[in-house]
Amino acid sequence: MESKLSKSRRRRSPEIRYDLFPFCESMQVESWPCFSLHVGSEMQRALRIYGEVLRLVRRLPADSRPYYAKYARENFVNYREVDVNDSAALDELFLRAYNHSLWVLNKYTIDQTAASKLKEICGGA
Repeated sequence: MESKLSKSRRRRSPEIRYDLFPFCESMQVESWPCFSLHVGSEMQRALRIYGEVLRLVRRLPADSRPYYAKYARENFVNYREVDVNDSAALDELFLRAYNHSLWVLNKYTIDQTAASKLKEICGGA
């Protein structure tokens, strides 16, 4: 029996962007549903932080969202060469992502409690 969704509307697993997270390529992760079974905790943490930053971008005024979404992506791409085994460097980058997010929220007078989940993930003080 054909599923209720037409072929064009079936949900496909997105491909992993190895250009964003090259250390994931060596793990040969093929699809997102199996992602959490194969990828290390630091990779999962980085993806959670990136996702949370993009959720915070949605709270910004509509005219500034594209700029900050692009800014966030560029920053995550710029630091893709960081050694995943260097936890001190990763913690510093994650904390920097949290602090930059707070600065942007303050700039647009958005309550900082919106970033509480990001703070939890980043380990911000």
